[in-house]
Amino acid sequence: MIKRVVYLAYLFSPTLVMAPWADSYGVEYKKLWLRNFRVALEKAGSAFILLGQWAATRPDIFPRDLCNELSNIQTKLPEHGFAYTEKAIMEAFNCKLHELFDDFEKVPIASGIITQVHRATLKYESSSGGKQKMIKPTVVAVKIRHPDIVESSFAHIMNNCMLDKNLQQFAVYINTQLNLSSRAKELSRFSHKFRNFEFASFTKPILVHPTVLVGTYEQGKSVACYNEASNATRTYIILCVTEALLKMIMVNQSIHAGVHPGNIIVRKKWAVSHVSFLDVGMTAELSNDETFFVRKLVRGVYYNYLSFSDAFIEDVEKAFASWKTEEVRVDCLERMHRLFEIMRYHKVDMDENVRLGVTTVMALQAWQQIEDTCIILWSSIDSSDFCGYKLSWQKET
Repeated sequence: MIKRVVYLAYLFSPTLVMAPWADSYGVEYKKLWLRNFRVALEKAGSAFILLGQWAATRPDIFPRDLCNELSNIQTKLPEHGFAYTEKAIMEAFNCKLHELFDDFEKVPIASGIITQVHRATLKYESSSGGKQKMIKPTVVAVKIRHPDIVESSFAHIMNNCMLDKNLQQFAVYINTQLNLSSRAKELSRFSHKFRNFEFASFTKPILVHPTVLVGTYEQGKSVACYNEASNATRTYIILCVTEALLKMIMVNQSIHAGVHPGNIIVRKKWAVSHVSFLDVGMTAELSNDETFFVRKLVRGVYYNYLSFSDAFIEDVEKAFASWKTEEVRVDCLERMHRLFEIMRYHKVDMDENVRLGVTTVMALQAWQQIEDTCIILWSSIDSSDFCGYKLSWQKET
């Protein structure tokens, strides 16, 4: 533990020394400081990489230049050996690998900060009429948590510290990510809510343990692979993702912060595209009032109207006035970033669930690269229903 603390102190000392002058010595100095901070996070281990990735998605909390720099965090971590994978599965499910799987690919298809993923073919039997009948083997994705990840993450330390509420949110998030049973519970919840939705679904957990998660293997390509596709194809796929997101927030009144290209798989299903979410990030349940205010805030920013009664009203009005008079229209994402900057400057707080809803919409808007597609769809929603779903939370706007 002492060695770890000394190493972290050594790693972050240049950043800490430079910090007091980060805003005083010009743009290049600030860029150097931000780059040093990002590199230090990358070298500090899994928990700090997670912290950086989480911070990159929270422009409501952190300055925009910091979020932009942290979005470049590299996560190339070493894979653990196959011997550990076998041991983890045996300890989790009390059976050997060949007893559970017909086939198991030793080389992982992906490796992240917390887990690595193997493709396998699950075998199992069920009784039918007093006889054992072999069910058709199922292709699955097997997530194995890296060894010693809990100890190296400092999650147990964070739980016992008096933390700022934003870091408390991160502590909850990292603990959910470390416990694969918790992730499976959230996946099952979202999968159930999307069971009748034709164009989108979530990975379904099959076998669950805190260190091993066996779930359905989702066929298709990462949505990032369609960046070079024709504009029509890309627009159609983005609209499918957007519709799924809006159903999640407006109909199910649930939200997860895992809306990024690496977490979304697209495949052709008949003549249309089907979107699969591989995992969930930080999750929240929205009340009727919270859902209403998420929509009201996004609509207000898009249509240049919002009403405030706090001390920062003058700065907000100046920003909105400038957007109305500018010759080149400022897109909604830029407006939201500016609004959050004003809120941070005046230390104006926002309900956490509403904030999570807005930043999730912003994340989708950021990577889709089709101006205002998401916001236009959001803003044009009928006042009483969405795609045939009745909205019980709706109020007069």
